[in-house]
Amino acid sequence: MKIAYGKIGRVIEIESAKWGESGGDNEPPALLLNLADRHPDVEWVVVGKNSGWDPPRPNITNPWIEWGPALRMKANTHVYDRIRRYDEVTMPLFRELDGVVLWLGQHGTSNSPIPKVDDRETLTSPQASFVAYSSFILRGINVWRKEDPFNREEVWLLPDARNYLKARDLKWPRRHPVLCQYDWGRHEWCERYGDTRSPKECGFDAEDIEGKWRTWDTYIGSGLELVGIPKPAPLTWLPQWKERDRFGILINEARNYGMRPELTRLHAMKHYVAPLNPDWVYGTWTEASLKELGRIIKPLPYDRIFECMARTKSTFTTPSSGSHWATAKPWEAFGTGTICFFHPDYDTQGHIIPTLEQADDSDLGTLAKWLRIRTPEDLANRVQAVHTSFDTYTWLAEMQHSLLVRELETQRCVTMIEKRLGLC
Repeated sequence: MKIAYGKIGRVIEIESAKWGESGGDNEPPALLLNLADRHPDVEWVVVGKNSGWDPPRPNITNPWIEWGPALRMKANTHVYDRIRRYDEVTMPLFRELDGVVLWLGQHGTSNSPIPKVDDRETLTSPQASFVAYSSFILRGINVWRKEDPFNREEVWLLPDARNYLKARDLKWPRRHPVLCQYDWGRHEWCERYGDTRSPKECGFDAEDIEGKWRTWDTYIGSGLELVGIPKPAPLTWLPQWKERDRFGILINEARNYGMRPELTRLHAMKHYVAPLNPDWVYGTWTEASLKELGRIIKPLPYDRIFECMARTKSTFTTPSSGSHWATAKPWEAFGTGTICFFHPDYDTQGHIIPTLEQADDSDLGTLAKWLRIRTPEDLANRVQAVHTSFDTYTWLAEMQHSLLVRELETQRCVTMIEKRLGLC
């Protein structure tokens, strides 16, 4: 089998030294290596744009070693000439594929010039970055699915609420859900490129409106946030409780995209974190927010995250980008023996631990009642309890660690991907 792998809108870097401080760059390479190790008889082809790095496994191939030089063009190359060149170089590979796995990064509603939704005689003018990083993959998917659009379908992975699937360039609707960290759905358009057949004729449930289909994309919480989490060390850090800091936090500022102010990271810092007088805070913040907070916050390189997290007794996780999603942050804490408390608007569907409404008297329910807080005062009291009681800290740390170990053994998201690809 030959399966394409990549990320639209962003490069995949295999070397950790090239990962950014805001997080997430580790997940695509970690999943790629995991899939390659689990399926050594499958050829994993990295179609997502990258620097042309050497494959770290014999069953991983990187066409960008050849594609990169072949696709160097002058900055003023016209968009149509650019697209033609990309198709000449990349399209033959897409015709050979048996499956596709793609991460969703930044992309547009149109990534190649296509008719506008409300003015079918006028073509869109996509951003140059979307043409370079996304359009050739989306066109490649259309070509790959053409042979059997009902049974051939790419696997989409969404790690960031901001990058939901919005590309109208994709001709065929998705029958399967996008794998992410939250259950939801939204309508999306599919450009038909002059194909006059109705959705019913093609076997799809969609609405046909003036040369485009309107379809419904579903998204499901799949444990995707776990794919970049390393296997935790044994519980050797429990006796080091006294040497740990009282409270520290890694927190990047994130736009809230019009959501209510209580969901912003700035609000969480001002009302929950600052009153605790944390031992340390690391992250990426705008100058305006730092001025409002009255403190200096610097980024932390990825290779120092786990070392830093392992030196504090407790931390706090908050909504990202105005969403209620689960993220990797708690799992990272669970693996380093750091007690991770949950903001009231974080993981509101209970994908990591039950919500307070879902929590029962089981061990997992009891853990959820401890980690989920309702008010800043709740957080302050529980941080103090973990700081002053070794028994409290030990019980919570052991429960967190056991939950992480179970989830990593299950590999829920990886199994879902494998089933979609027919690998299990």
